[in-house]
Amino acid sequence: MKARLWLIVFACLLLAAPVARAADLDKASTAEIDTLIRQLGDGDYAKREDAAKQLKGIGKPAIPALKDAAETNEDPEVVSRAQALIKRIEIRRVPGPDRSRSSMGTTASR
Repeated sequence: MKARLWLIVFACLLLAAPVARAADLDKASTAEIDTLIRQLGDGDYAKREDAAKQLKGIGKPAIPALKDAAETNEDPEVVSRAQALIKRIEIRRVPGPDRSRSSMGTTASR
C-alpha cells in the first residue's frame, strides 16, 4: 500500500515539473525576446544579425513582440527587421508529413 502511495506521489511530481518549467521558460522567453528586439537596432551589424537569427529560431512566440516593435518602435532599423522577421516566421513551413511521399505511395498502390 505504501509503495503504491509513493508511486502516485512520484507520478504527480513528474507531471507537475514540466508545467512549472514551462511557466519559467515563458517568463525568460519574454525577457529574451525583448532583449533581442532591442538588439535589432544595435550599432554592431553582427549583433543585429545574431538577434534576427535568434528571433527567427524562436519563431511564432516572438510574433506579438515583433508586431509591437514594427508598429511602435522609433528606430527604422528595428521596424524594418521586425517586419521582415514577421514575414519569414509567418510563412515558415510547418513540419508535417511529406505530401510527396504519401501521394507517391497512393499512386503506386493503385
